[in-house]
Amino acid sequence: MPVFLLFFILPILTNAQCEQFAKQDIWKTKLYPYIHDGIYNTQKLTQGETIELYKTFFSGQDYRILVYADNNLPKIEFKILDVNRNVIFDNKENNLSNIWDFYFNTNLQTIISIHVPVNDSITENKKSGCVTILIGYLNN
Repeated sequence: MPVFLLFFILPILTNAQCEQFAKQDIWKTKLYPYIHDGIYNTQKLTQGETIELYKTFFSGQDYRILVYADNNLPKIEFKILDVNRNVIFDNKENNLSNIWDFYFNTNLQTIISIHVPVNDSITENKKSGCVTILIGYLNN
């Protein structure tokens, strides 16, 4: 019975740790002057993993996306794609910047693809950590 509880409770505790990591005030200050949309998209990831988040952005609105991770992880790679998987933004083409400011002329459903790269020197013992995506908007 205790082993079962450990497997049940461990993911809950890990997610709670990532939520606390995401809610640190320092990250909201990096959104400034953009207003946080109130949604904390956070997940524990291991090097080599990729996740996707679907998000609709509305026309006539200025946005900022901020992607950050635990210090033990390498710089995070992220892309913004349209629903046809055409690349709109790729931070690998922008020195792995973790911030992107943008504006769309039309409503656009997007896919935010987050990838934690594996360092070439690491073959075993891949590191894990929390990765968080915050989105802010300007109050136009």
